[in-house]
Amino acid sequence: MRAVAQLSLQNIGGWRVTLCDGGADALLAIRRERPDLVLMDIQMPVQGGRETARMMRQDAFTATLPIIFVTGEERPDLATDLALGVILKPFNPARLPQQVLALWEARTTPDVKSDAFTASLRGLRREYAGRLHRMLETLDRLEASPLPAPEDAEDALRQAHKIAGSAATLGFPAVTEAARAAEHALGGLPPSPQKLPDSARLALLTLRTACKAAAAEAEAEHN
Repeated sequence: MRAVAQLSLQNIGGWRVTLCDGGADALLAIRRERPDLVLMDIQMPVQGGRETARMMRQDAFTATLPIIFVTGEERPDLATDLALGVILKPFNPARLPQQVLALWEARTTPDVKSDAFTASLRGLRREYAGRLHRMLETLDRLEASPLPAPEDAEDALRQAHKIAGSAATLGFPAVTEAARAAEHALGGLPPSPQKLPDSARLALLTLRTACKAAAAEAEAEHN
């Protein structure tokens, strides 16, 4: 998802983009790069977006730096003193710069999608679809375990959530739907499940099938 956002903001928006690995890394990068704006996901490992934004507002160096949140939830309350506003996931890569500008400068830009951008996006779809089988390893480990460990169930739940969001951004709706169903099934497990329910196994099987179809779809686009 970060790669798609970077591609969109650079190729369509014409902006220089610096990617960061979480909130702590972002705080360091801000001092180093001195950006004009920060586009930040609410859900980040270790240090979330809201916590990072609060730290920025308490630091004189970053107190007035514009922030736009990205989230998969309808949260209008996030557009407070912490941020200019919110962009919902999944976002349309071709419209992302327009959404950013609308919040940042209260103006819009033409919705332009170049051939180079389309080709790059197809390449990202193919690369992502090729990685899906590795992303499923966490879920496969949970399914193969005769006595699922709590940490395996938690890892699988996080991975299903991640797949749902990234697949939606890259235009794989069947994978998104199957991942959300798997997330729902795994979210209903008890803290220490004795076994994986049939409903969860079915959801994982459906997700695996959708991922194979997505890989075939992306490969066909490339050819």
